[in-house]
Amino acid sequence: FFDHRRSAETRRRRGEVSLTVLFLTSEEHRDLTADDRLAVVVLAARGITVRPVIWTDPNADLKSDLLVIRSPWDWTAHGNRFDAFLAKLEADGVRFENRSARRFFDKTYLADLAARGAAVVPSRFIRAGESLEQLEQAVGDSGWSRLVMKPSLSAAARRTVRFDAADLASHLALATEILSGGTLLIQPYLPEIESHGEWSLI
Repeated sequence: FFDHRRSAETRRRRGEVSLTVLFLTSEEHRDLTADDRLAVVVLAARGITVRPVIWTDPNADLKSDLLVIRSPWDWTAHGNRFDAFLAKLEADGVRFENRSARRFFDKTYLADLAARGAAVVPSRFIRAGESLEQLEQAVGDSGWSRLVMKPSLSAAARRTVRFDAADLASHLALATEILSGGTLLIQPYLPEIESHGEWSLI
């Protein structure tokens, strides 16, 4: 998938310079995750060298044949910085996979999908600068008895709460914190999450 004209194996047999691929990661996973390391072995067998690069390292060498976003899992705590990093990759002409990351790392994309007719969990967004009264009105107007509240930039249930609509007041401090730096998302709580689980589409 790196070169549609010739496989990496063909390039290797012909004695050409092997491909170098960067796996974008975080400081916590500077030696890559277990899954990433499995991929390194497979790619090495095909003449492809993988080098980890930490996205927050200002001195990172991004010269390669391809960059793949793999395990920069701290991005949710630094959403604006991560978006700026991806924007710079694009501006500098760095070839990288996962180009849709900039489009889909903020869950406000759910509104766009819904507008196009996709079946998504109903979602309401309270933007930074809007008031808690607007949140209270959105909860009341929704008609949802149990809800989930979280930042639109989130992963792994970070700053996510499930609550009854009548208990919203107990979570206004969290709402204030989220709205101080971003967009707040509310959705109805779906009990199928407990009985059937959910699929993550990657």
